[in-house]
Amino acid sequence: MSDWKAYRKVQTTQMRPYNPGEDLTSVSIDPGYTPKQGDMLASDGKTSWIINQNYFMENYELAGE
Repeated sequence: MSDWKAYRKVQTTQMRPYNPGEDLTSVSIDPGYTPKQGDMLASDGKTSWIINQNYFMENYELAGE
């Protein structure tokens, strides 16, 4: 399939470390997943979600400040 090309996101996402025990009532979490120390809490200003620590480490780097 020669039509496939690699793309990377050009946007940035606000994130901070997840703090165990914090209220996640309005946070999107995959069913059956329990957030843990080292996960990241991400937000686009409208929605918040948890990013697994391993996925975060493999796919994100800190944007220029």
